Amino acid sequence: MITIVPISEFRKNIGIYIEKILYKKEAYLLTKGKRIVAKVVAFDAENKAREPSPLLKLAGIWRGENVEQFKRDLKQMDEASKKDLRSF
Repeated sequence: MITIVPISEFRKNIGIYIEKILYKKEAYLLTKGKRIVAKVVAFDAENKAREPSPLLKLAGIWRGENVEQFKRDLKQMDEASKKDLRSF
């Protein structure tokens, strides 16, 4: 499970968070204001960052190009629905 934590909170209690990351294999997203600025996860012996879940890629984190495509799709659906309503 990934927990979102303000970076100031993480900094104040870094020892506690590091223990949770190392021993409980927890992961954290650090925020500054409303933005996510870092992800903190355990590092394994093969120098690969551990992913807490393979489903993380499907978690709904959008990149800029996804947002722009979604806006275009919404606009097309809105225009299509207005067009369909005019035919009644």
